[in-house]
Amino acid sequence: MKCKIVRDLLPSYIDGLTSQESNQAVEEHLSWCEECREYFEEMREETNPKEAVLLDTKVLEAQIRPFKKLRRVVFGILAAVCILGILLESLQIYYTTGVTPSSKDVNVTYEKTGNMVSVEIVPKKDNIYIEAAVCNEEEGTYVGAEDGMGDTLLLIKYRKSPFGNDYKVLDQANSFQYNFVDENTVKKRDGSGEVELDGSETIKIQFSDMECELRIKDLYTKKGIAELEKKLGQ
Repeated sequence: MKCKIVRDLLPSYIDGLTSQESNQAVEEHLSWCEECREYFEEMREETNPKEAVLLDTKVLEAQIRPFKKLRRVVFGILAAVCILGILLESLQIYYTTGVTPSSKDVNVTYEKTGNMVSVEIVPKKDNIYIEAAVCNEEEGTYVGAEDGMGDTLLLIKYRKSPFGNDYKVLDQANSFQYNFVDENTVKKRDGSGEVELDGSETIKIQFSDMECELRIKDLYTKKGIAELEKKLGQ
């Protein structure tokens, strides 16, 4: 079949109006005639542009499908990293933020060696530890609890981290000490002299649920500690 005849039949062939014999003849010619085959493709695209676009779209979707999957994987990884970061930050805040302990969180122990009186604040539970600082109202400063005299003993409770990375010393027993000369005299913490006690000198221990006030003079005979232990139910 000649090219001119095939090209005349192509519109009817595309619309499905040719006979089976004509279809076979056209298809046989197209199988070896490149020019007629190109002519046929152009005519088919002009006749069914939507179908051609649909085919191109399907090809494009097949090409970008792997990249869509990769994008979902990347987004999933980024989301997991963000969630992990937020979780770690929350844990750090949880374990490094201190609060004032309740009187039920601690035990108070008393020890007297010679004229040195030491009172220790020890946590009852293994999963917490206590920090203490003496606030001197007259000086307007905070000093370490072990330095001795002060007006108010401020306690801070921290939770122990299960990861073992606490930035503070664990299991420390916080204490405050008084170096007595006798029952009516105590040495200043800076070693510059002595203070005569008239019974009005006190130290306060601040808890979240109560405040205990001890007369310093009573610590020499353990009277004040007995009163504190009674208040704490020890």
